[in-house]
Amino acid sequence: MVEVTRFVNDLMSSNCYVIHDSLCSDCVIVDPGSKNSESEISLCNKLRIYPRYIILTHEHTDHTWGANALVDRYDSKVICSQQCKDRLGKEGQSYFLFYYNDPNYSYNVKRVDITVGSGDIIWNSISIKFLYTPGHSIGSMCFFVGDNLFTGDTLMQCETTVDKKRCSDEIYRESLKTLNREISMRSSVIVYPGHGDMYYIK
Repeated sequence: MVEVTRFVNDLMSSNCYVIHDSLCSDCVIVDPGSKNSESEISLCNKLRIYPRYIILTHEHTDHTWGANALVDRYDSKVICSQQCKDRLGKEGQSYFLFYYNDPNYSYNVKRVDITVGSGDIIWNSISIKFLYTPGHSIGSMCFFVGDNLFTGDTLMQCETTVDKKRCSDEIYRESLKTLNREISMRSSVIVYPGHGDMYYIK
């Protein structure tokens, strides 16, 4: 049975999730946004698991800042959309300028190993279904693990901002239609958003 542990990241109080299964010796970490990923590493040590994959739902630094700490420690494979990969190096400086009060600090995820659009990958015997959902950012994607839906900043209980430079309200609405079609195929869904608490869609 898949279990999800939530941590609140240091930068802008975004969410990081550790997806793990008691039958497996590894896990998947979603959007590690704290600089050194200390909470995630502590959990991995406690459960004696290692992060096989790091999934970045989009390119904003409050969702990626801890990726390098995990890559350095575990040699985890980083997964994101191609559009996210293309934007990662352009996002770091602006976040620390505006939100971290340090204009001289910059950050970039050192590598991306797997790029995905809309499609599946298999983690152990578990299918991870990705959906490319631009709107909040050009690189945004959501994914299902069973009936667990990880949405980044595409779908939250609060209103999502749309990147009007690279996307549009129309693009975002189309992404929501794609997401809603997938949700409607399930009897209930647990949503794990990029900010705020989890919630149910029935």
